[in-house]
Amino acid sequence: TKILINASLKGSVDTLRGRQGLPSRTGEEERITFESVSAIPATELAAFAGSHPEAYTINNALMNLQSLHAGGVTGSGVIVAVIDSGIRPGFPHLNLDGSVIGGEDFVGDGFGFSNSANGGHGTFVAGMISANVLITFSITNRFLISVTEHAPDATIPPDRIPMIGSAPRSSIYAMRVFSPSGSAPTSRILAAMDRAITLRDMHDAGTP
Repeated sequence: TKILINASLKGSVDTLRGRQGLPSRTGEEERITFESVSAIPATELAAFAGSHPEAYTINNALMNLQSLHAGGVTGSGVIVAVIDSGIRPGFPHLNLDGSVIGGEDFVGDGFGFSNSANGGHGTFVAGMISANVLITFSITNRFLISVTEHAPDATIPPDRIPMIGSAPRSSIYAMRVFSPSGSAPTSRILAAMDRAITLRDMHDAGTP
């Protein structure tokens, strides 16, 4: 299940059911309520990874990131261009530490790179890269109970579940190429890739 944290502090989570390609927004979301969410401070990420290796049971488990994060390799100073469906604003796993620093829209439908009407996939991907939060649930929450039952090492008792990206201190530059329907011509994707290369060349040349 792909998890996107909703905007409100005492709020809910979007779960996008697994399907081929980018999910359509209509009729494909369920809600998981949570009590609060807090960022793991940048100065505490390495210590957190060292003291909570079980948190990586689910968070990018196949990438063996726990030892890297514990060693201080957390993506600090890295900007990741995410070529996807843009960002849905207001999600604390990206907002609490200002992960999204900007973006560009290549669709031209008026939504822009950051809009609540954008497809959720880009927000999910951005979170997989740069999220670093602890989510607190009610101890009677069915989602918490399920995770505790099936992946107990992934929780921090009694009521918290960490959400940690592969590079939790990195920044996200969202390049929106997919419309809410999930469609995009190859030329649009290539244009975004070309723009990302241009931006890197400008950066290397000392141009902001």
